Amino acid sequence: MTNIRGGFHLIGTGLDVEVPLPMVISETLHIERPNEEQMHLLRKGLEWFDLYGYAREHFENAATREQRADGSVVIHRTRLPDKEQRYLLLTFYGTGNDAYDLLMAAQLVVPTLWSLFHIYTKEPFGAGGWDAHGADTLAYQRQITEWTKADTPPVLDEAACVRITASYAALCTLDGTAHPGARRALELFSLFARMPLMQVFDVLAMFMLIEMLLTHNPGDKEIGDSLVHQVRHKVPFVFERVNEQIDYSKFAEASSDQIWKKLYRYRSCIAHGEQPDFGSELRVLRDQETANRFLTNVTRRLIRFSLDDPRLFEGLKPL
Repeated sequence: MTNIRGGFHLIGTGLDVEVPLPMVISETLHIERPNEEQMHLLRKGLEWFDLYGYAREHFENAATREQRADGSVVIHRTRLPDKEQRYLLLTFYGTGNDAYDLLMAAQLVVPTLWSLFHIYTKEPFGAGGWDAHGADTLAYQRQITEWTKADTPPVLDEAACVRITASYAALCTLDGTAHPGARRALELFSLFARMPLMQVFDVLAMFMLIEMLLTHNPGDKEIGDSLVHQVRHKVPFVFERVNEQIDYSKFAEASSDQIWKKLYRYRSCIAHGEQPDFGSELRVLRDQETANRFLTNVTRRLIRFSLDDPRLFEGLKPL
């Protein structure tokens, strides 16, 4: 690896692109379409890594869903023209450490960017031939499920570019020594995306991050009630402070206070080995997937806010 001068990550999200490319993020980072040489390297890598063709199927085809009378869903796929296929690269100059920071920061916005695998090359920005490679097999296994659920591919448009670059800029300017909590929360959030596909982990992981950012040890108070009180008051307060609303629309007519109590009850069920009952006690939350997606989105936004204003979170934590 002594000859490494650059490389690229294959962005695994599978985006429809509505902005001119290349997108220059910094002097060392670009988002761009692969050229012919890079496509050759990609196909070699996918033959080794994507054994059953899930990624290639997702990148190279448009999918439409047919709802049948019996309730089943059939997915029809039509091959995209080569220039419209969803292969997209994050190319970098140098060792690529800043590319990893960008990919972490891009976990905090929608659409998220994640690396399916990466190739180091002998020249900057993914040129000059293959030198070394690596893959994120755990993220790949989780993403396969997301690919099959999506009705339409996410879009990289001007607004998405602004969100991505702003999140990366916030991470770059964060003083991680003075404000270690925000950086640690981001690193853990990125790591949790690689957990096995067991939904019981998601609720524990997201509440761990929310509590880490916003709550203090309740001491000799009853732990469940005290933490519930902190979470259900501080989370909405942060969103109000940054002038952004939490989307509770999936939970019908329930109040935000009721939703947070039920979410914390869901967390307690998992933590204490109980079976969460979404048909009765937790029916406000609809089902496990809806609750987990809501928690993940709220946690993502909280960490994003903490990069911009870590002092806000540090001030709320002891209250």
